[in-house]
Amino acid sequence: PGSYVYKAKISKSQRSVFNGYTSLNKILLSNSFTFQINPESVFNHFLRKANDYDAIVSFLSDEPFVKLILSNLDDTLKQKVLMKYTESFKISFEPNLKIITVEFEWLNGIEGRKIFENFMKKFLEKVKLDIIDEATQAKEIINSVNNDQLENLKFEMKNILEYEKKRVAREILILQDNYKIAKLLNIENVYDLPKNSIRTKDYERGFKAIEEEINILKDTSDENLIFKSFDYLRVNKKIYN
Repeated sequence: PGSYVYKAKISKSQRSVFNGYTSLNKILLSNSFTFQINPESVFNHFLRKANDYDAIVSFLSDEPFVKLILSNLDDTLKQKVLMKYTESFKISFEPNLKIITVEFEWLNGIEGRKIFENFMKKFLEKVKLDIIDEATQAKEIINSVNNDQLENLKFEMKNILEYEKKRVAREILILQDNYKIAKLLNIENVYDLPKNSIRTKDYERGFKAIEEEINILKDTSDENLIFKSFDYLRVNKKIYN
């Protein structure tokens, strides 16, 4: 008796179908991923899957009609029969037309149609799952990198605060020395200096002004201290970008 042949031609989807993935593709590209969700990637995924010999063997092994045939065969004969059935699938690609042709030949028409329909459904599902898996892996990598960068920036922010604390502590020590000198010379404020004199020393501001500045520095909170740093603005911008 004659056999039945089933064919399906697969071409790329319209690009507009993937408009919803534009933002995701931009994120992937900005993070140096070559993987994209677009007509080309889906088409190429299917071509690779359909040409995967082991995947076809696995598919046929799970098909009820094929299982029934293999049930009474030993392992060696099973492999030979599976190899023969796998060759019933022919996958061709026409580069000029960018079309994949899937062809399947089977003796029983009803069985053949069912096997062919299952093949198309399962392999298209595999393509979808592969793309989801790649996108998920990309997301995890991006999140991991972003988390590492965030932790580094937070650590840098902590270092900025420590630096600012040391800078202020040093500044207070210098002011305290000037306060002592101004107190010793009885310079309460700048008006205590002789008229027309040029102020060249910090202690000549007077101990009142110096004391006030020391108190302001001592009362400055960590938040205000770090906020005044130029490095804080730079790092903060990176954290919230």
